[in-house]
Amino acid sequence: MTELERYPGAWVTPDLIGRDELLTQIEQPLKTVKGPTIIALYGQGGIGKTRLLRDALRRQRERNPHAAARIIDLYDIQYHNSLDLAQAMHAALAIEEQAAFRDFTRAVDRLQRIQASGDADQIRQATEDALAKFSAAIRKLADQQPVIIALDTVERVAYGASETNPPFQEAQSWRWLIKSLPGWGNVALLIAGRNQIRHLFSTIEQANIALTTIELKCCPSTKLRPPPIFGQWRKLLNRAAIRD
Repeated sequence: MTELERYPGAWVTPDLIGRDELLTQIEQPLKTVKGPTIIALYGQGGIGKTRLLRDALRRQRERNPHAAARIIDLYDIQYHNSLDLAQAMHAALAIEEQAAFRDFTRAVDRLQRIQASGDADQIRQATEDALAKFSAAIRKLADQQPVIIALDTVERVAYGASETNPPFQEAQSWRWLIKSLPGWGNVALLIAGRNQIRHLFSTIEQANIALTTIELKCCPSTKLRPPPIFGQWRKLLNRAAIRD
């Protein structure tokens, strides 16, 4: 089954106003990444944030081997702890030269062995060691060339937030990320989420992270464009009706 057949809803998302202009707007701060950077895309659900994020990341990957090979969907990180996010970022980068992360992967293996013992203090220390090894590895990569990572469904880390009400708490993984990012050097995050992620912007700015925010809006005259598969289904139904 093709991706089109599995997820037809993704192909009827309305077009965005000035899609090419939006991609240019995203790419502009990525041309000269100097220090921690976040480009945040936000808007209502189904407006096309994920497609735009995917296109922007693909363009970066074509010219920068330190751009992530895929998007990290925070919906898929169940407990939103820092180590799970670090492992997701490591996997998403898919760096051919894994030597930079060798110490990190060894530290994770050691942590998994310690977890079997149930010793809380040792588990905490081993977790901190693994995160320190990750930070050292990504900082080393960023010294060579800017590292670009994409996060989707970021509203998942803003617990209880709505468009008007701020979260009652930010996920532990997000707090760790914003605290750690300034120490990683030339690392840029492309993030996307619904309108409630605006409540996270003040935390980003307070951490002295360069922030670019881009609101995505749908064209008022946009019409949904059904994918070709819908036409194929319609033909099959018409043929079945004629036979009956």
